[in-house]
Amino acid sequence: MKTSPPHAISTQSPQKRAVVYFRVSTSRQATKNNEAEGYSIPQQRELCSQKAQSLGAVVVDEFVDAGASARSANRPALQQMLALLESPSSDIDYVIVHKLDRLARDRADDVTIVMAIKAAGATLVSVRTHR
Repeated sequence: MKTSPPHAISTQSPQKRAVVYFRVSTSRQATKNNEAEGYSIPQQRELCSQKAQSLGAVVVDEFVDAGASARSANRPALQQMLALLESPSSDIDYVIVHKLDRLARDRADDVTIVMAIKAAGATLVSVRTHR
């Protein structure tokens, strides 16, 4: 059996860590694909998981606001995700969303959320690049 000397330094970079955030406006969208305002939670999950994989990241947590409007950032799962990011031990590299409007539609909320993500040292990644 071959072993590395105790002083050997690993050249393998640590696994990147991601959290994903999903939101749908109506409870019907939570399970039905291609509603007028977006994609179902299962479809968002699949696309965000693929994006994480393409980034070389593992999804360590997901946050879901089903049937929640983006008119306000006062949504339970969004607030839980932001609290996790503020935690000194979170070590999250990416916050992945299907589309940027899943986070906020109000510009002031949008800026606040993006600044919180950046302050945590994470990068916001959208599967779809346009609003």
